[in-house]
Amino acid sequence: LLYIGLGFPLFIYGLINNYIPYKVPRWLTRKLKRAKSEIASTKLLVGIVMFVTYYSMEIFLFNYFVQNTAYTMIYALSLVPSGNFVLSYLFYVRRYRQHLRFFTIFYKKRHIMYQIIEERKALIEYINQARDEYLKISKANQ
Repeated sequence: LLYIGLGFPLFIYGLINNYIPYKVPRWLTRKLKRAKSEIASTKLLVGIVMFVTYYSMEIFLFNYFVQNTAYTMIYALSLVPSGNFVLSYLFYVRRYRQHLRFFTIFYKKRHIMYQIIEERKALIEYINQARDEYLKISKANQ
């Protein structure tokens, strides 16, 4: 939860700088309706071209408005790691959301969860009994 809270500003920064070049290759491959064997290579090629073009444009505009080489270099070096952080952040948010759903269901529908646990125990017991009977029968036949 701390990671999600503290990482949110960096997530927004990475999202702003990487959303368009990340989504365009997916959108373009859907529009081109390529064969399944060509989808990955098309995404890779379009992605390389898109990221290089987009990053170049962003760096140029940043340098144009800021007019400071040191800040521009820091900005340029932050683009790729911020995009990777966005993917990592989304992974953790989705995982945390799944945990929240489970606990919400558990607390709201506690009786159903207990019933599922009891049914699971009964199934395990039934499978164990069936296994024991099978082993008795197979030993008697040998």
